[in-house]
Amino acid sequence: MDQHTQDQERATLTAADFAAAGVDAPNWTSDPVPSLETWRRWRAAEDQALAFMRAQKPAAR
Repeated sequence: MDQHTQDQERATLTAADFAAAGVDAPNWTSDPVPSLETWRRWRAAEDQALAFMRAQKPAAR
């Protein structure tokens, strides 16, 4: 998967996706320029939400 496709997937994540994966959604509204540590936590949450979404999709045959 190329970076552009992965960025598009990240952009489509919703609060429900994060909740289903059991992680907190990034809060860009209250912290538009997060610290590096906050950004890392948010990116990890996005990774977990993406992995959860991908695991829920039926396998392509």
